[in-house]
Amino acid sequence: MKKILILTSLALMSVLFTNTANAQENSNNINKIGVSTSSILNTAVDYRIGGKSFYGLAQIGFNYKEMDAPVISLGAGYSAIVSDKLSINSELAFIGYFYDNLNEDMIDKGFKTNLLLEFPLTSKLLLMTGPNLSIIEENSGNSSDTKSLLNPLTTFNFGDTDVNMFVGFSLGISYQF
Repeated sequence: MKKILILTSLALMSVLFTNTANAQENSNNINKIGVSTSSILNTAVDYRIGGKSFYGLAQIGFNYKEMDAPVISLGAGYSAIVSDKLSINSELAFIGYFYDNLNEDMIDKGFKTNLLLEFPLTSKLLLMTGPNLSIIEENSGNSSDTKSLLNPLTTFNFGDTDVNMFVGFSLGISYQF
């Protein structure tokens, strides 16, 4: 799992950075950097790059309740432009909480999805807000657990593994290059 995660991260980051120059030259592409937070207290620096409709997403940050656990998200999104003052973004991302320097036994992992309304504050500054759903598998070797983040909506038990479901909201601000 650790090798797959590292290779996937490297591949996505190389694609993101390779396409940065192209996104700045082509007005049909987006290139955004921002900061976001969620109701389970994940706060991250966000990077979105791609076409006007489909884009890649990379986030790195931390959780306020589990300060020793960096949070990394990698995923994709779709943006539906409703008007020049509103777009609706749907995102799906892998999320990982890394305890103990990427030791495979200390990773809580899962998926999250966001449905974000995006409003321009200025021509380059954007506000994003909307509901999210996080499904996080708790690794049994981890002394910390994602239940401590906030109370999950529900928990599913699969033998030694607990899967927690969180429903909440996200809020962020980004700068479009």
